[in-house]
Amino acid sequence: MSKSEEHEDIFVGKSGVNPEYLALLLANRHGLVTGATGFLGSHVVSQLRGAGHDVVALCRAEAGALAAQGVEVRRGDILDGASVQAAAAGCDGLFHCAGRVSRRRE
Repeated sequence: MSKSEEHEDIFVGKSGVNPEYLALLLANRHGLVTGATGFLGSHVVSQLRGAGHDVVALCRAEAGALAAQGVEVRRGDILDGASVQAAAAGCDGLFHCAGRVSRRRE
C-alpha cells in the first residue's frame, strides 16, 4: 500500500469524509466551514453536526437549511479577509471547502 493510499483511508471513508478523522480534528470544538452550501462543504457540515460538533459556516447569503441543522451562519466572503477573520473568531478549526465554480472555459 502506498503512502497516499494510507492517507486516503484515514481521511475518506466509504460514505465520504471519515467521521473519526473529523472527530480527531475537532474533539467537540467549534469548526468553521467555508463552502458549506456546496457539495463538499455540505457533507462536511453533516458529518460534523452528526458527530455533535458546533459548526460555523461562512456564507455570502442567508442559508436557512444550514441554520435549521443548528449551524451558526456568519455572513461574509472568502475574498474579504475581514469577514473571514470575523467568522473564524472563537473557532478551533477550519475546513476550507469553498472553491471557484465556473461553467465557462477559461
